[in-house]
Amino acid sequence: MPEIGQTFSHYRIVSKLGGGGMGVVYEAEDMRLGRHVVVKFLPAEMAGSREALERFEREARISRDAYSGAYNQHQLVRIYMILGEREKALDLLEPLLKIPYYLSPGWLAIDPNFAPLKGHQRFEALLRKRT
Repeated sequence: MPEIGQTFSHYRIVSKLGGGGMGVVYEAEDMRLGRHVVVKFLPAEMAGSREALERFEREARISRDAYSGAYNQHQLVRIYMILGEREKALDLLEPLLKIPYYLSPGWLAIDPNFAPLKGHQRFEALLRKRT
């Protein structure tokens, strides 16, 4: 498994988010696009298993579909913040935090896109839940 700070292709590993039977999930920086992403590594002993690879690909397809809807909702959060509608932004943001690995722990605290929400009691409570 990768070490924090290690680079694979154009992804720099930032932090470990979790793991289980199908591998380990990390937050990584996509150095080409300048954004944070989630990457998953299968254990070496599973790499040769056709069944494990098929399950991994199936999981990726399911995640892609779930995350595309979440991505659109994430964009609406930004629009509401720009409009100064902090409560509406938080209403949309809260369910996004329940999607595993969509927003990494601590990401809300450091992402400048969420700066307009800092200091808001509800936002600060969400930060405490996630970290």
